[in-house]
Amino acid sequence: MSTKKQASKAKAKAPAKKAAKKGSSDKSTARKNGASEKEGQKDIDKAQLATLAEVAKMLRLSPLQVKKMAQTGQIPAVKVEGQWRFNKDLVYQAIKNRSLGR
Repeated sequence: MSTKKQASKAKAKAPAKKAAKKGSSDKSTARKNGASEKEGQKDIDKAQLATLAEVAKMLRLSPLQVKKMAQTGQIPAVKVEGQWRFNKDLVYQAIKNRSLGR
């Protein structure tokens, strides 16, 4: 085989090696992201989501007041299929911070 053919084959193989390494790093990144997604799922499973009525009773406020607080961002909330849901721990923390003037 001529020297030119060997050189061109070596050049052709070099990018293939880099591509293989790049693909393997993508897999490791995907594994890392998959692990964090699993951890995030655990946090979601642990979260105790309460309804508007439950939070109103917990805070001893009317449901309308709680709804307005959620809409204005005074307490953390999320709308799920048109209904307000609250993470009890985050609501307690928000109320505590408000009482401390933060």
